[in-house]
Parts: sequence; structure tokens; C-alpha cells
Amino acid sequence: MTNKKHIRRGLAGLLAVVMLFSLVPAAFAAQENGYHDPAEHWLTANNRTNELTVKVEHTETGRPIEGAGVSIGRTGKITVVLPDGVDMDGNHRITVTVTDHKKQPQEGLTVLVKGDLKQTAESKTDENGRLTVPAVAVTERHGAYIYGYPDGTFGAERSMTRSEAAAIFARLLADKNGDTITAAAKTRFTDIPANSWYSGYVKYLTGYGVAYGCGDNLFAPDRAITRAEFTAMAVRFFDAYGEGADELMEKYKGFDDVSSGYWAAEYIKDAALHGWIIGYGDGTFRGERSITRAEVVAIVNRLLGRTADEKYITANLRRLNTFDGIINNTPPTPTVDELEAKVQAGEQISLLDLAEAIKADTERGGGTPEKKPSIRAQLKADKERAAQRKTAAKAKSQDLERS
Repeated sequence: MTNKKHIRRGLAGLLAVVMLFSLVPAAFAAQENGYHDPAEHWLTANNRTNELTVKVEHTETGRPIEGAGVSIGRTGKITVVLPDGVDMDGNHRITVTVTDHKKQPQEGLTVLVKGDLKQTAESKTDENGRLTVPAVAVTERHGAYIYGYPDGTFGAERSMTRSEAAAIFARLLADKNGDTITAAAKTRFTDIPANSWYSGYVKYLTGYGVAYGCGDNLFAPDRAITRAEFTAMAVRFFDAYGEGADELMEKYKGFDDVSSGYWAAEYIKDAALHGWIIGYGDGTFRGERSITRAEVVAIVNRLLGRTADEKYITANLRRLNTFDGIINNTPPTPTVDELEAKVQAGEQISLLDLAEAIKADTERGGGTPEKKPSIRAQLKADKERAAQRKTAAKAKSQDLERS
């Protein structure tokens, strides 16, 4: 009887040991795949297996990053934590690739990558299940389309000839197309000399339907181009160029001096709708007026959607071409004498304008300008004189009344 009890106790103990060891693999399995547990609902709802492979690599070398932590949240967002000492910046980018148990790429998954310096970058996997962070801005480089004069000036208020306008649009179009323009021995226009500096530009543009002549096989290359002519050329250029600021403005009220029968009316309307041209404050466009070089640059930059990169300009100011008299596209600072003339004419000026004028006079003259009474002092003196005249007139009137 005693032996039977011992046998039963032995069997029970053995059974307990077997059950204990049978649970160990399950416990280890749960620990191994534990980071999937919080996303179980998301995985099931999206018909995805809980076996996702996340590969983290250095973008430049393609080498795997050892020790990167990977987890997935309830919404399906994958978080990658880089180990200490692994850089993540524009020069050290990270590539993450996500596949399932069949090695099929997983597209559209959100991945957040965290660096050891608390920097973060987030993106979605592409059709190859891959993403690279951080995103790097693509630097767009533009070729020069307009040049200054040999004396170092730009001539912002100078007019532009038809040949110069053709050169601008030809340079832009050729730069985009990867073409090289050389002087032309012959064009369709009889007034363009063979191999002249602008002959190739004109021939190139006429081939794209951008430049037209003035009738009788003439191009009038040396005549100043009007605002209407330049606008028409700009619209035709945009059609040939195929890129730029094509967003339409909400309203177009028209210009008072552009009738529906005007030859360039549709060109002007098209350019105004795109926001490339702006008329004058009195509601006119003045299409027959010669366009200035400053106006040309403004229109072309609006058409192309180009704006100044202030950071680049600041960092490369010494390497950039600058022109005398052109500072931030503003006219030269007036002199103190010019401001005084405005005051005497009844115009109002600000103290800031006065301070800038004094500074500009000092720089122009290389020293301190002749000291004169300040404009504020002059205004005060004028006011006092006016008060004295008023007092004198009042006194005279009282004397007349007494008499």
C-alpha cells in the first residue's frame, strides 16, 4: 500500500514537471513576439500577418544598423529607435524597408525614426516597402536669363529692345530643353544681320512660335519693345515652356485702356489672370509704353514662379553678381536735399526716410554732410512763423476795429 502511495506521488510530480516544461515554449514565444501584441487589433483588421520584417540600413552604404529598436503601435505606426552614436541628418540618411512573412513589400505604412539626439523623421513606405529619412530638399539651379552692362549697372529703368527680349526667352527655353544656341547666318527677317549676337535667339524662338515680326519680313530688333508686345511674347513662351506659375487668379476686372478689339487684349487678359502682370494704380495697363528692364524681370519671375532664396543670397553674397544702384529691387535712397524739397512742396516724410537719407549722403560723400537745420526744426520754425503772422494779423484787425 505504501509503495502504491509513493508511486502515485511520483507520477503526480512527474506530471507537474512535464506540464511546467510544456508551458515554457509558449512563454518564450510570447516574450519573443511581445512587441506585436499592442497592434494585434490593427493587424487583424487590416488582414496583415503579425510577421513583419523591418530592415534598417545606412542609405549611403546599404549596411544594416545593428541594435536598432523596432516597435509597432495600435494604429500600425512603426517606430524605429536608432542606437546611440548613429547619425541621422542630410549627410547620414536612414533607409527603412518593411516586408511581410512572404517577403512582399508593405506599401503605405507610417514609419517614425528617432535618433539619439532627439531628432525625429516620419514618412510612409513606397510601393517597394521602403522609405528614406530625413527628406532632402532638392536644390533647383537656374541659369541667368538677363545680364547687366559692362559699366557694372543693371539699368533697371532703361527700356529693352525686341532683340534683348528675344534673347531672354530663348535662353530660358534652350536651358530647359538642353539646347545650345549659336549665331545664325540667315533668318526669315531681312533686318537681322547675319551672325549678329541676337540672330540665333530670334531664329530659335520663331521656330517655337514665340517671336513674331512686325510685318514686311521685318523684326525691328533695335526698337524698344512695348508692354503689350512683351506680354504677348511671354504668354506664347509659357505655352512652349510648359512649366511655371499657371494658377489662375480669382478675378480679372480688366484694364481701362485695353478694349476687346485691341490686338493684344487676349494676351493681356491671360497674363493678368495668371498674376504675371499688374497694371497701374489708375486702372490702366499702358500697353504701348516701352517696358523697363525692372518690369521685365518682375514679369518673368512671376511667370516662372521664381522667388529669391534669401538664405542662399546671404551665404553667397560675395560670389553673386551685383549691380550699382540695385538694392533689393528698390530705387536709390533720396538725398536730404530731395526730402527737404518734398517737405517744402507739402509732402509728408517719415523720420526713418530722413535717417536713411542722412546715412546715404554720408556714404556718397565719404564723410559727414554739411550740417543743416533738421527738417523737424524747419517745420517747427515754419509753424512758429505762421503763428506769428496769425498773431500780427489778429492784432491788426483789433486795431482796425478800435479805430
